[in-house]
Amino acid sequence: MSYFNIDYHMKKSSIILLTIFFAASCAKTKVPLATGDPHSDLERCLVLAEKKKFDEAVECLEVFKSHFPQTEEAINAELLIADNYFAKKEYLLAADTYLLFIKTHPSHPKLGYAYFRLGLSYLKASPKAIDRDQEYLDDAAYYLKIALSELEGGEYREAALRALDETIRRLSAREYYIGNFYYRTGEYIAAIPRFIELLNTYPDSKLVPNALYKLVVAHGKLKRVSDAKSFYSKLSTDYPTSPWTKRAEKKLLYYTKKYGE
Repeated sequence: MSYFNIDYHMKKSSIILLTIFFAASCAKTKVPLATGDPHSDLERCLVLAEKKKFDEAVECLEVFKSHFPQTEEAINAELLIADNYFAKKEYLLAADTYLLFIKTHPSHPKLGYAYFRLGLSYLKASPKAIDRDQEYLDDAAYYLKIALSELEGGEYREAALRALDETIRRLSAREYYIGNFYYRTGEYIAAIPRFIELLNTYPDSKLVPNALYKLVVAHGKLKRVSDAKSFYSKLSTDYPTSPWTKRAEKKLLYYTKKYGE
């Protein structure tokens, strides 16, 4: 994915965000911003968020931005709005808002945090069940990797690492799930590329030995004994003590006797 994707997501979400911002700016906030001091007035919005009154907090922050435009506090309020959507578990709306912040403030010191939360929002928006639509997992991995390049250290970098590990685990599980579906239905030609994609893209996945075993079997079923031997060689070299290696050895012996090579 390239930075073109940022522009694509921006266009897709612009109508939603503009509608929300317009509605919020026209609404009457329940917490009047009467002091005229940005620090004090921002604190009023933060209190609402602490009380988990997230809709009111967003409304308050939108009005705050209109009262103190072009200030550092107003820029921080943009991130706080995204944080409130995230806290409310409106993860796609949060993602759109973090993305808008990144596009608008590409050199802001909190850019790493924004990328982290953007990636985390896409991860949270993805169902944990691998048989359901996982369209946002690739976006999660992409933005979390950018976050790690922006974050030099600290708690957010550690959290981004954990989130990326979880994302990679689920991406590899999805790839395996699809390959295994074809494998179980005897569609070995369709299964093979999925397992190979798992090996190439997620070489550290715990599913790799299983995928290698099934590549041995799939090629054997297709009478491609030389290919089966090649994948067995990798399996036995990289995972000599795996139970999948012993099973693959028996299968390979059977295919060699039956089909030669």
